[in-house]
Amino acid sequence: MNIETTDVLIVGAGLAGLSAALTLQNRGIKYIIIEKENRAGGLCVTDNQDGFLFDKTGHWLHIKSDTVKKFIDTNVGLTSFDTINRQTTIYSNGVYTQYPFQNNLFGLPISVQKECLRGFIEAQSKEKKDCDSFESWILQNMGEGIAKHFMIPYNHKLWTIHPSKMDALWCEKYIPVPHIEDIVNGLFASEINNMGYNATFIYPKHDGIQFVPNTLSKKLIKKIYFNTSLTKIYPEKLAYCGDLQIRYKSLISSIPLKTLTSLIEHLPYATYKKNSALIYQSVLYYNIALNKPLNTDSHWIYFPERDFIFYRAGFPSNITKSVVPKNHASAYVEISYRSNVPPENTWPEVVSGLLRSKVINKVSDIIFHQEKNIPCAYVIFDKNHTNADSILNDLKERNIYSIGRYGRWTYNSMQDAIQDGINIANVI
Repeated sequence: MNIETTDVLIVGAGLAGLSAALTLQNRGIKYIIIEKENRAGGLCVTDNQDGFLFDKTGHWLHIKSDTVKKFIDTNVGLTSFDTINRQTTIYSNGVYTQYPFQNNLFGLPISVQKECLRGFIEAQSKEKKDCDSFESWILQNMGEGIAKHFMIPYNHKLWTIHPSKMDALWCEKYIPVPHIEDIVNGLFASEINNMGYNATFIYPKHDGIQFVPNTLSKKLIKKIYFNTSLTKIYPEKLAYCGDLQIRYKSLISSIPLKTLTSLIEHLPYATYKKNSALIYQSVLYYNIALNKPLNTDSHWIYFPERDFIFYRAGFPSNITKSVVPKNHASAYVEISYRSNVPPENTWPEVVSGLLRSKVINKVSDIIFHQEKNIPCAYVIFDKNHTNADSILNDLKERNIYSIGRYGRWTYNSMQDAIQDGINIANVI
């Protein structure tokens, strides 16, 4: 068995791990990175088949922080990205409307428009109270009509549990609440409304999102141990990683908190019990290569209705032509599930949905498809989600820092993952 000693062991070479490593490197602190896959990036990776570049669904950088902007510019180069103004739509009631739903009611049936407007006015006339669930937050801020026709069905479909069983701690940052004038204006014109945290984003000019971790990893002086998984952590600050044994002073991890905690020996029983109560959903998705341009200019489309198996479809070739051969197009569709294995025989329903929504004209438009899976895609903010805070504190007392979307067991963006890596490296 190989034995190494380091100041900081970094588990996971995604954006959080890479940004932590580069920050430590600039401060002269020794580190080792292990990564279970054969390349850097975590979920921010890109596959190439026959000239079609597919990320693991949509990965767009929303840079609001000056710290992250400087980090990206220094280590990757902002000139390597295109700036994109989001173009997104919703398909419901047999029509397309602009996103976000609550601001863009134009084009919906008159009865739906009336329900949404009336519900919003009634909600705004009531006294604001503390919300005990995501559902109550939706009703209080949006009203019954918007809740009924989009917010409840879409979020139930995405998260796999009803919003009444979720808390509202995460949503204010990501779900824009409209003013009455926004709703009224959205009744009379189909205009792109740039509300929300992702109204603009940047994306690499070439090589897909893989360009970012590839460029970051080239800046590292210390090589990454690829194809190396964390298998056990002992209180003596000793980690086993297959045939590699690593002694460390501090450990940074971006793997799912639920997984990390299960690998640590001799934690209090209460911590393991809290960890077992954390839940998440998985995503089955399809990459789709097309032999002609799409019928839509949208970057992605939301599908709230239950008669579509997927909750969202995205179109990378509408963002940049660098990801497809000339005169071709690409798409991905996402299906949420919660079980140990993905649902089977979903492809026929995917094709049916794409045809019914007129995203494609006929089956022969499809050159090939790939079925893929993200086992831990979104953590679920149910009543036990706050267990994560207690677990993170327990780990911190042992110089173990769990960061990133899955490490902190939260909902955040690529920017947040980078910021996490920088912040924790500076703390260490």
